[in-house]
Amino acid sequence: DILTFGQMQAESLGLDSSVVKKRLLIVTSVMTGVIVAFVGVIGFVDLIAPHVVRKVFGSEHRIVIPMSFFVGGVWGV
Repeated sequence: DILTFGQMQAESLGLDSSVVKKRLLIVTSVMTGVIVAFVGVIGFVDLIAPHVVRKVFGSEHRIVIPMSFFVGGVWGV
């Protein structure tokens, strides 16, 4: 959540944003590849659900995570 404030603000709070961004890119790329390889296209559609939820309900993770569960379940059916 700290990175949503911007790189300068995150760094002023003590976060090394370049390292965090690289780690997140690697982890999410590997996770996406593994998930799509195991479950196919339906899994990829469900990976898009959090992005749709973030556009509709805002970017607060407290809301995004549970709503992604419901939207992905309904949309993936």
